[in-house]
Amino acid sequence: MIYLLAALHALVDAACAAKLYSAAGSLTVMEISSWFLLYNLIAFSTQAILGGILDTVFHRQHLIAAVTGAVIVALGAAFTLTLPVSVCMIGLGNSLFHTGGGGYCLSVSRGKAAGIGLFVGPGSLGLVLGTLFPAAKAFFAAGLIILGIAVIYLVSTGDRFQMRKQTGALFVLSEDKPQEDLPLSPWTRVMIAVFLCLAVVFRAFGGSFPSYSWKKGVTAIIVAAIFVMAGKIAGGFACDKFGAVRTIIVSSLLAAVIIAFFPDNAPASLVGILALNMAMPVTLILLYRSMNKYPAFAFGLAASVLFPGALLGTMAGSGMGTASSPIRTGLFISFSLIALIFVLVSCMLIARRGKKEDFS
Repeated sequence: MIYLLAALHALVDAACAAKLYSAAGSLTVMEISSWFLLYNLIAFSTQAILGGILDTVFHRQHLIAAVTGAVIVALGAAFTLTLPVSVCMIGLGNSLFHTGGGGYCLSVSRGKAAGIGLFVGPGSLGLVLGTLFPAAKAFFAAGLIILGIAVIYLVSTGDRFQMRKQTGALFVLSEDKPQEDLPLSPWTRVMIAVFLCLAVVFRAFGGSFPSYSWKKGVTAIIVAAIFVMAGKIAGGFACDKFGAVRTIIVSSLLAAVIIAFFPDNAPASLVGILALNMAMPVTLILLYRSMNKYPAFAFGLAASVLFPGALLGTMAGSGMGTASSPIRTGLFISFSLIALIFVLVSCMLIARRGKKEDFS
C-alpha cells in the first residue's frame, strides 16, 4: 500500500503544480504570487488541523482521507473552473491527501522510518514534473483516479501486507499492531514537538540560501529532484539501520559542508542535496514516536511549520539580493547546525524513556 501512496504523492503534487502553472500565463506577477500564496496556505497550514480531526473524530480513517484528497485534486486539476475554486480545491485536496497518506504510513510503521521515507520521497519529483509540464495536468489527474481506485480495491478486498526484514524486502505493516506508546509526560511530548518543529523551520529557512549555478535547464532540474527524492527515501532506511542520531548527524554535517563549499560542482552538490533531504523522514518518525496515538497530526504538524520556514527563507534570500557567497554560506551552515541541535535534544528526551538503542 505504501508504494501506491508514494505514486499517488508524486501525482498529487504534479497535478497541483501543473494546474497552477497552466493558469499563470494570463496573470500578472502580483496575481500569480497571491494565488500561489493562497494555495500554499491551504495545502500546508491546514494539515495539522486536518490531521488532528482525522485522528480523533474519524478514528484514523487515513486511507479514505488520502483517496478523497487525491480525487479532489484530480477534479480541481482536470476541469475548467474559476481560478479561486480551483486553487481552493487543489489546496484542500493536497492537504487531505498528505495528512491521510502520511498518517497511514506512520501508523503502520511501528516506529520505523523506511515507510514514511518512501511516501514523502516522490513528492519532490512530482512537483518538478508538474512545474515543467503544466500541459500534462489531465494526464496527472487520470493517474490519480486510476491509482485511487486501486487503493479502494485493496482496502475493500481486505488485503494486508506485512513490513519486516526478509532478504532485504520491504512490506507494509499491519495496522492492528501499533507502536508501543512511550511513557512520556505530556510536557515532555510538547517539548519534543516544539524542538522538532523548530528544527523543520530552521532547516527550511536555511535551505533557501544556497544557490547552484549548474541547476539550469530541464535535465539538471529533474536530476536534482531525483536526488531530493532519493535522499528522503535513503534517510528512512538509514534511520532504521543506523539509528536516528547517527543518521541525522552524518546527513546534516555532510550536507552543510558539501553544499556550503561546493555549490558550483554538480556531482558534489547532488550528494549534498541527497544528504540534506535524509533528515526529513528522521524528523517525521521522531515526531510520531513522541505522539504515536496521533500519526496524521504528527505528519501534518511538520508540514504546517515547513511552509512559514520556507516562505521566510525565500523572502530573506530575495532580500539579500547579491549578497556575497560567504554570507550565504555562513547562514546556511548556522541554521543547519541549529536544526541539528534541536533534533538531537529531541532524541535525548525520547531516549530517556524509550529504548536507547533505537537512537544510538
